[in-house]
Amino acid sequence: MTRVPVRRVAPVVVTIVCAVYVPRLLPQAAALSERLLPTPVVDTVGPLVRLACLAVAAVFGLRSAARLERDNPARGPWFLLGAWLALFTLGQVGLVYYPLVARAPTPLPSIADAAFLLGYALLIAASVRFVFVYRAAGFPVGSAREHLGIAAGAAAAMAIVGYPVLAPIARAPVPLGERLINIAYPILDLIALVPALVMLRITRAFRGGKVWAIWGSLLAGCALMAAGDILFAFFSSANMTAFGPGVDMMLLLGYFAAACGTMLQYETITD
Repeated sequence: MTRVPVRRVAPVVVTIVCAVYVPRLLPQAAALSERLLPTPVVDTVGPLVRLACLAVAAVFGLRSAARLERDNPARGPWFLLGAWLALFTLGQVGLVYYPLVARAPTPLPSIADAAFLLGYALLIAASVRFVFVYRAAGFPVGSAREHLGIAAGAAAAMAIVGYPVLAPIARAPVPLGERLINIAYPILDLIALVPALVMLRITRAFRGGKVWAIWGSLLAGCALMAAGDILFAFFSSANMTAFGPGVDMMLLLGYFAAACGTMLQYETITD
């Protein structure tokens, strides 16, 4: 199978994504962007591209797990990671179905949310297990006290940042189900970022190598997804749609970064 040169393709894709979405956020360029690429086209192609990125990420995540030996302690976490991305793929299928197939507004909550919420549980479990796997491997990744300190500090920072963001969402005059979903995603994102930040410290030991590139991509993906979810929850609760392109851009870049990470992992273990 011909391998995709991820390091060469990634900058091109990121540039194209930003060129499509950033002008739509600028009043001076929004009208020209609309004429060149009408909103219905972007709203049709964008979700399909996000779906493709998630599907690629899930396939290579699961294939990476399958290629590891059965006694390899990283095999389980990689299966969890691949399953997280597979569930997110199913959730994205649900989001694509409503506007593109049923020609109806996407309800909130919807069946897609069940897949996304379950996926978060697997992501958090995978991130925590990866921390223990890398610690047990004997790499120079820092002490347990340092990791606990990072986790505690990150949790405190998430709580400090999360409260002013979540409070207006919790008070928003929207149906209860929509409010709960809008609160759930940012909370789960912030929880998932705690072990992700510990992994960021751990992977510093591999700076400049393939492991650093893999985890840099995966952690960037998680951070971008979190930003997209938080922005969506905040602006949808306020009935503001102007930043919709920004949310779409964050999520697309996040899914693409996750796909780059799993593809790099597969390349690494098959070399």
